[in-house]
Amino acid sequence: LEREVSLLRSTGTQVTIDPFELVKAEEMVLGYSARWFAEPLRCLAVEVEFYTPLLNPSTGEPSDTFTFGGKIDVMCLDERTGEEVLCEHKTSAHDISDGAPYWAQTRMSSQLSTYMVGARSLGFNPTRIVYDVLGRPGQRPQEATPVESRKYTQPTKKDPVSRLYANQRETDETPEEFRLRIREVISAEPEAFYKRANVVRLQYEELEAAKDVWYVAESMKLGWAMQRFPRNPDHCVQPVRGTCVFLACCAGYGVLDDP
Repeated sequence: LEREVSLLRSTGTQVTIDPFELVKAEEMVLGYSARWFAEPLRCLAVEVEFYTPLLNPSTGEPSDTFTFGGKIDVMCLDERTGEEVLCEHKTSAHDISDGAPYWAQTRMSSQLSTYMVGARSLGFNPTRIVYDVLGRPGQRPQEATPVESRKYTQPTKKDPVSRLYANQRETDETPEEFRLRIREVISAEPEAFYKRANVVRLQYEELEAAKDVWYVAESMKLGWAMQRFPRNPDHCVQPVRGTCVFLACCAGYGVLDDP
């Protein structure tokens, strides 16, 4: 994270690290290690790139414009079965419990089929994908209760000191207090935050994914020809990368020649 932030700042991008988000990420990784460290999956390759011809799914002919490429998270050897498996890591704020709609989406993910093709182009023979998901805790830092809303207990003989109600706070929660709270939440129900599912790709599913990718490539060629490229507002503001420096221009209140 520090390396990525440093690279972004070197390009002039404004990046702010939220200490509470950093604490949450650290606790998620610690819990992940505790949950899966004993799994018999031996790493074969990490963040390995592939480049292979982009084939027309109808004719089998390679594209004269595009190369098919990507980067695979991890290739592993399952030491229980001797299988080579592809491991795809995700984080999610959605419900990742067994049977949740989140898992149905993996059936339509062209990304997974892409990685299967890419792994084969590198000489691997993956039989399945281990879809490895970390659930993001939804807790937020607790703030001090506004002074006008604070309520105190009545002094008694047993406890002569008036105290703030238990569900109220005199001060904002610190990052370290937040860390302990997140750790307790994860430790109480680790299965809610760490899920793995085996995903297979049948031949017809890979064909459908290949069609998706081919049509995306065709739409890009059409965009170049017409000089019209659809905007994607979902990526204007990102948690780590911050706000895109061109946002003002795209939104209509800035100009490109503004230094």
